[in-house]
Amino acid sequence: IARGGRSRAGEAVARESRRVSLRAGVAALAASLLGACMSLAPQAPTLVDASRAGGTVHLYRGDTLVVSLASSAAEGARWQPQVAQDAVLQQIGMADLLPPQVAPGTVGSPSDTVYRFRASAPGTTTLVFGYRRVDDRNAVAARTVRYDVAVSPHPGDYAEAFATSR
Repeated sequence: IARGGRSRAGEAVARESRRVSLRAGVAALAASLLGACMSLAPQAPTLVDASRAGGTVHLYRGDTLVVSLASSAAEGARWQPQVAQDAVLQQIGMADLLPPQVAPGTVGSPSDTVYRFRASAPGTTTLVFGYRRVDDRNAVAARTVRYDVAVSPHPGDYAEAFATSR
């Protein structure tokens, strides 16, 4: 019999029990950290086009919003964004023109104008695009599309949610 009145077999069982408990605790901690990382991982970009105009787009802070609008070079017009001067959405780079698959030498074919935005801060904003002639910036837009954008903090980001609720 070892010190403290326990047998060596009893001490071995107690040691093994502590090891099993420690392993289970480490596994539970790893699983919870992995779950937290997965919920904060960047999401795939949210893509909207003219068919979603007039609706609300819901994003989490850090998400990317991609707006794709059909245009035609033959019309001499292009989509021009009117972004509110708030911190909710920030434009990423310049617009990209994505031509469709057409025969070489085709002139004036339709294309998509693609804009990218980052959801920078929780809040709401309105994103408006006007389709107007390139040579007359004061012209009234021939077409307009509008998106209401709501940006939320990430689930589990309690400190930010608390700060923005005050």
